[in-house]
Amino acid sequence: MDMPSVRLQCDFSNFEYSKAIECGVNPSYPRELNTVQLNRCTKNIRSHLQKWKVAAYDVNVEWKLILLRCGLFDVDAYTDKTICPAHRYKLGFSWTSSRKCCHPLHKGKGKPFRGVNKATSREMFDRWGTLVTVGTGICRGCLSKHKQAVTHQTAEQLPPSDVLSKEQVEQQCTTSDFTSPAGVPSLQPTDTECTSVHEQTSESSSTNGDITQDVGALDSSWAPTPRPKNVKLQSLNTFLTQGGMSAVDGQLHLSLDKASDSTIRYYRRKAKEAFGLVLHCLAPGQEDGLMKITIGETTAESSQSGQDFDSSTRSLVECYQTADNWCTKRQILSILARNMTKQRLLQLIPGLTIYRIDAARKHAKESGGGQPVELEPITRSRLQKTKVDHFIQFISRPEFVQDVAFGTRRLKLTQGEKIEIPNVVRTVVVSRLVDLYQVYCHETGFTPLGRSSLFSITQVCAAAKKKSLSGLDNIAAEASEGFDAMDRLIGLLGEFGEFSTALNQQLHFHWLFKFVGR
Repeated sequence: MDMPSVRLQCDFSNFEYSKAIECGVNPSYPRELNTVQLNRCTKNIRSHLQKWKVAAYDVNVEWKLILLRCGLFDVDAYTDKTICPAHRYKLGFSWTSSRKCCHPLHKGKGKPFRGVNKATSREMFDRWGTLVTVGTGICRGCLSKHKQAVTHQTAEQLPPSDVLSKEQVEQQCTTSDFTSPAGVPSLQPTDTECTSVHEQTSESSSTNGDITQDVGALDSSWAPTPRPKNVKLQSLNTFLTQGGMSAVDGQLHLSLDKASDSTIRYYRRKAKEAFGLVLHCLAPGQEDGLMKITIGETTAESSQSGQDFDSSTRSLVECYQTADNWCTKRQILSILARNMTKQRLLQLIPGLTIYRIDAARKHAKESGGGQPVELEPITRSRLQKTKVDHFIQFISRPEFVQDVAFGTRRLKLTQGEKIEIPNVVRTVVVSRLVDLYQVYCHETGFTPLGRSSLFSITQVCAAAKKKSLSGLDNIAAEASEGFDAMDRLIGLLGEFGEFSTALNQQLHFHWLFKFVGR
């Protein structure tokens, strides 16, 4: 059945994380051909949440689930939006999750055991800038790492009071570590803006004093002083959520020098989002041009990366690039890696890797920055020295070895040392010598080395083998006697005929070939 060609347009086509879905009709629900208001999406999603192992109390209605999967966590601000069937079901009932863990910190082969809930999804979006939608799988290891990271960031968040003191406002006004959206220079508040903030803070402090005095004037009907809300932060969050971005968790009262890297990244990212949204509202599609006209073309990142470094650092970088081996490069890099970040080193030295930076820092910690490593030769002795000495003493007995009146041999040890010894001759076959040694150890109750190890030791020991030539001498003598007997026989037969002369010539010819030709 062909689907009817219906052209629809809903508000979800303008949101960042849902604009990739094309507006239209969902094939599973061909009868729904019109856009509807978001708050009318109230189908039962209990079975869908159970399928992806998400708690039902966290997300209890269909339209809230759709907004959360778009990265819109302030759900009450979007109830009047319209949605088409394609966006509704691809973000709702027809949504499917990956079989792998999608946490930004995931490493290894851990498999998901449950789905991400609303709180975890927002924490990952605020901390790492990655939208992991509700229902996406997460493994146990990543969940434990996530809880530790969020706990560490929470310790650096706001103090109990939401009202800024005058000193804190001054500190924030003088802070210049504002970074702009990608490729856009940074913004810095002017003196007039700081003065207005001081005045508003003073008014807020005086208002708090009046409330305290009024409460103290009461007799018995005492009630705790209501904490005034931070109107500016609420206004900023409303502005961000209406622009399709997540709200700010709170203001940073901790000094930027003492804050962790993750906290600084979080507030830097939120500042970029706020700056980009303001520029988009003022001049849609011309954000970069407006920023260049207002501030200039030089960004804070380019000025930091392009700043010149001193001559000593430049010399070390040149030495590193001209070094011909890794050991020398590691020594040079260990000097630079102690006081520079990894990102800075990667910018200074093209082709450098994180592994080499870690290896250089390890070298600086163990041996010192720039210090060479003295490599000592390692010799492994896997045989017991007592057993080796016992066997060498046995095969060095006069019964098995004879001295030679001339010549020397050079014995090379495993440590590299060479010893010059007199030349000797072994009078016993090696296999018989090993058999005798094993019998001797059995009689004395000594546990010898293995048979193959004993043969290896005899090959290393410098001793010549005695060869017997008696067999060759006996063969030659017997052959000579045979020719003599044949000669006498031919002479005896020659008395009865003339053929004896020819036979004697042939016999002497063969005799000369056998003995002279050898």
